[in-house]
Amino acid sequence: MTSAEQPTVPLAGDVRMPLLGFGTWQATGEAGYQAVLAALDAGYRHIDTATMYGNEAEVGRAIKESDLRREDIFVTTKLPPGRVGRERETIEASLRALDTDHVDLWLIHWPPSSPGDSLPVWRELLAARDEGLTRTVGVSNYSISQIDELMWRPRAARRPSPRQCPARRGRARRPGPAPGHRRRRRRGPRRGSPGPPRPAPGRTCP
Repeated sequence: MTSAEQPTVPLAGDVRMPLLGFGTWQATGEAGYQAVLAALDAGYRHIDTATMYGNEAEVGRAIKESDLRREDIFVTTKLPPGRVGRERETIEASLRALDTDHVDLWLIHWPPSSPGDSLPVWRELLAARDEGLTRTVGVSNYSISQIDELMWRPRAARRPSPRQCPARRGRARRPGPAPGHRRRRRRGPRRGSPGPPRPAPGRTCP
């Protein structure tokens, strides 16, 4: 499958991200390099890495040594929450390791431990985007309420793009009723009335 044939999704900044990506968590060293090279050869055009994976150099080497143009490969990396206050230092280190002048998507890997740090970190990602170090930015492993807070804070400046999380096969089964329990029929909200708030998903990704 060529780059043009792969399904994509639009992100902020007129960026299109291939929906099918190759994750590189735990793919380190020579085995990691070979895995990324094989993925690119098999047709993957979205490579997902992160500072905390410790394999950005292997990913960058595989991209360089493939027969593909850099502009045909979508590269995602992520900022660890422990790097609050060192965002610029971190993205520059990622670019050196990846041997590229920009990434296509830079994510906050996890919400910072202090909720008050989320907005300053987000502003630093926007600054990196405005300087051309990344084409677009987003968040990972954020709950719906955390995304809402980031989106609607008066000085957030831009809304986050993707909330990254891996697909899961199947659906979790709800536990059945206890013995002797009589199931009550529940009616939905009347037409025109708001339904109950959606719970934040509990899934996370590495």
